[in-house]
Amino acid sequence: MRNVFETFDIRKYPLQKLNVNGAQIGYRIAGSGQPILLVTGYGATMDMWAPELLRAMAENYQLILFDNRGIACSTSDDSREFSIRLFADDAAELLDGLGLKQVHVLGWSMGTYIAQELALNYPLLVDKLVLYAGGPGGEKSIPPEPAASAALTDTSGTAAERSARAFASLFPEEWVKQYSNPLEFFPIPEIAATPAVMEQQFCALMSWNGSYSRLEQLKSEVLLITGTEDVIVPPGNSQIIAEKLPAAWFVPITGGGHGVMYQHPYKMATVIRGFLEQPFSSASISFPDC
Repeated sequence: MRNVFETFDIRKYPLQKLNVNGAQIGYRIAGSGQPILLVTGYGATMDMWAPELLRAMAENYQLILFDNRGIACSTSDDSREFSIRLFADDAAELLDGLGLKQVHVLGWSMGTYIAQELALNYPLLVDKLVLYAGGPGGEKSIPPEPAASAALTDTSGTAAERSARAFASLFPEEWVKQYSNPLEFFPIPEIAATPAVMEQQFCALMSWNGSYSRLEQLKSEVLLITGTEDVIVPPGNSQIIAEKLPAAWFVPITGGGHGVMYQHPYKMATVIRGFLEQPFSSASISFPDC
């Protein structure tokens, strides 16, 4: 059986910690070049990024991965209620503590909410913005399919059982039938999010008012990547943002689910690197055949 971490094991890079807003944020840095901050999604840890995607990106960029407060290698401050804005403030403070003045930002799922808040509130800090499986949040967002939502919010059972449920929602049914072993593609974290922290994150998700009314204020160039079969953050969410940002790159990947970075890591890396390396374009760019 293939071990997905054999491709690229982020856990081999030193775990470092920085005091941020009353919490200790755990992070790892890999690669060299222009820095990219990677912001994880709901219940995810920094070692859950697709190793093959990381390997392809680390060839040309310095990757900064971290755990949101309360998750895995990061602690929390019990006096602060979780919110998307607080997560964004944490990310900004982390970058400041690392002495970085401007970085590219890649957000995944809930991480796209955090990434948008980061870009809106710290515009000089964010160069280019990549929103993978993202949306505007709030009332303008398209909700997940009920079965997918139930699977994600079910915190019962062991970490392996929770991962198995998440796996079934991350990928299209036909793809799961073909590749039925999650360990072949999906890195199981060493330290899983606790049910209590996942509940706090869920409350933060539900209480976020969204970005729709503020999208025109974004100063960053934006790339939107979505799987056409995503049932957790339906692709229409990325389309909503693309329609508000006519200069954005919009890339739907055919047959991709919420976990399209595990399905097509090198395709994603090619698109992301192309976006980061190209000069600004005034027209929306779509890759319908991806």
